[in-house]
Amino acid sequence: MTASGITRRQLRWDIKTTTVIYGQDATLSCNGIGCKPLSIRKWIGGPTSDVLCFNDYSSNPEKYQLMYNKTKPSFDLTIKSFNFTDTNCTYTCACGFFQYTHMLKLEEIDFVYPPDKDLNSKTKQEDGKLYINMSMKVYPLPNCNIVYKNTVLPVETILVDAQEEVGIKLYELKLEYILSVDYKSCRENLSLSCKVRSFEFPLLQQKLDLCKDHPDAKLYTFIWILPGLVCGFLISLLVIYVKRRRRKRLERERKRKRREQNEDQMLMDAL
Repeated sequence: MTASGITRRQLRWDIKTTTVIYGQDATLSCNGIGCKPLSIRKWIGGPTSDVLCFNDYSSNPEKYQLMYNKTKPSFDLTIKSFNFTDTNCTYTCACGFFQYTHMLKLEEIDFVYPPDKDLNSKTKQEDGKLYINMSMKVYPLPNCNIVYKNTVLPVETILVDAQEEVGIKLYELKLEYILSVDYKSCRENLSLSCKVRSFEFPLLQQKLDLCKDHPDAKLYTFIWILPGLVCGFLISLLVIYVKRRRRKRLERERKRKRREQNEDQMLMDAL
């Protein structure tokens, strides 16, 4: 059995990262079958088709890292800040005399281009409404929702363009939404996120402050002031009533005193 025969049938690498997200780290894992404990473990290829790592050495530590456990034959290659240039090129894992080469194709893996990578977002709060305008690039197509007052509101996106990018279509989307806010909830928290595959990407977190300019603000202000006005009016009536009662009581007291004085005078005149 030749070394190449062993290589083709046994040694191989696979993508270890379940879902590869653009801009995050991705890992390739070589099973290391046939690899002896003291053998040199090596990764070759990538965009430069050169040696990337072997044992504890890396040609570009900011981009590549070889990971292995001396007690296990397998060894991994971590590709940092994964991007489009890391795909559609071959990667070779080699150990001793054995090696395995395979091309990493973007369309063959679970890949996500996150919507927050190239996000442009504008919001405006006016007349009791929140205006949301967003543009984004994403792959695959997302499902977007607004959470407001513990209620989930689905948000539709508009497809503007689809650009071919190393075997996939990178979608350019537009999101426009107008949220009419009840005056009673004019200071609620709002969040907007988009789900791509099984990943949730938060795109907006905002504290609403729509009370001042809300169309119902004057009405609610009047409703709050009205009880005070009514109470003030009733208190004024009560004060007027009390004063009148007191004035009448004093007038009756003066009349009684004058009457008693007149009676005393008439009694004196009679004597």
